[in-house]
Amino acid sequence: MGTVYRYTGPVMKFDSLICPKWIGETTAVSPKKALSNLAYQFKKNNGLVAGSKITLQERYLEVVGYAM
Repeated sequence: MGTVYRYTGPVMKFDSLICPKWIGETTAVSPKKALSNLAYQFKKNNGLVAGSKITLQERYLEVVGYAM
């Protein structure tokens, strides 16, 4: 169970803009966990190493539903 979150916004890597608008969705228990999940998802889908510092901004995160 959890909340479904959608991120629609910029992606930063080591404080440099690498994607002006990325959209991703995840289910998580909190906004903080959702951002962590989405950053991991972005890294995996774009061939980045796990240690890459990816930053997503919470203001672009929205609740889109609830998982059962």
